Amino acid sequence: MMNQCLLHSSLTACLTLAAGTTCAQSNVTLYGVMDAGLYQKQLAGGSRDRQVESNLMETSQLGFRGTEDLGGGWRGLFDLSTFFRPDLGAATRGIPGETFWSKSALVGVAGDWGTLRLGRMSTPGFLNMIRFNPFGASSSLSPTFLQTYVGSPTQPMTTGSGATDSGWNGSVAYTSPRLAGLVAALQVTDNKSNGGRRIGGSLSYSAGDLAATLSVEHVQDAALTFPLWDTALAGAVPPYTAHDLKTWNLGASYDFGVVKLFGQAIDTRMAGLRAGRSQDIELKTYQLGLSAPMGSGRWLLSSARTGMQRAGAQDLHRTTTSLGYGHDLSKRTDLYAVVMDDRMTELSSGTGFALGIRHRF
Repeated sequence: MMNQCLLHSSLTACLTLAAGTTCAQSNVTLYGVMDAGLYQKQLAGGSRDRQVESNLMETSQLGFRGTEDLGGGWRGLFDLSTFFRPDLGAATRGIPGETFWSKSALVGVAGDWGTLRLGRMSTPGFLNMIRFNPFGASSSLSPTFLQTYVGSPTQPMTTGSGATDSGWNGSVAYTSPRLAGLVAALQVTDNKSNGGRRIGGSLSYSAGDLAATLSVEHVQDAALTFPLWDTALAGAVPPYTAHDLKTWNLGASYDFGVVKLFGQAIDTRMAGLRAGRSQDIELKTYQLGLSAPMGSGRWLLSSARTGMQRAGAQDLHRTTTSLGYGHDLSKRTDLYAVVMDDRMTELSSGTGFALGIRHRF
């Protein structure tokens, strides 16, 4: 009985780390997001669907992160987190073959020279994309996210970023310390399966109200097959399998106080095969957005346009615009309302709206 009491006391002491206490000079934090709402979805060329759905403004997640003081200016660190869907009570986002710890599963060390991490983690390009649009990491409502990472049978505009996901497995990543406002990041993985060899990096600058980042990614020796296209789309063809993908992403923001402006320019070039023949594809995406504080919340506006050029096929264009308002109930909980318009070459336009609540902990 005495041993059980001692064990219980020790576990209780360590679990309270999430509340800010320490155990053996360590600091462990439990964190997460719960997001759900009513969503009427209709993308260009798609049918209208209305239901209670999760992960509208932000993907729900649960994680543990921690650090340990190793002495001599060194720190050990880890981050273990998963996505989930509150509307279904389901683990992960529902992507076929997705592992449980799909958001991050990494361990590393940090010091005055920077941070070294190993495992699964978000890419510099993805972090750049969500940082410089007012809807952040919203996979349902952010125009930039919808046009670069979210694919569907009726939306052939997805870039190589969507085919490789927002995080890479088996990565080695280094982030430099800040020097004169500059931070450099490098991430490398060599996937022996069809994921290919990947390298990504970024150079970020921030000073006062100005922030800017240039990121690049290169995927080689891949076998990434894109979704089937809608046969109603003019020039519809069989699936496309990319083996070489190059992407650069330039993002910037400036906060004027009364309004914060966002801008992005993304260029993706892919080489691959379609129906046994070589085909190169280039996609160029431009996004402008703003957030403006009002009362206990903020207005959000973002519009993105992507153009696709393909040898021997019709050029395609897609424009997506989202307008919303987020109202803060507290520092951790907010309500949001968003309307969205989606248009694409040769397809009927789509409109949608979302009403939801998000809680961070």
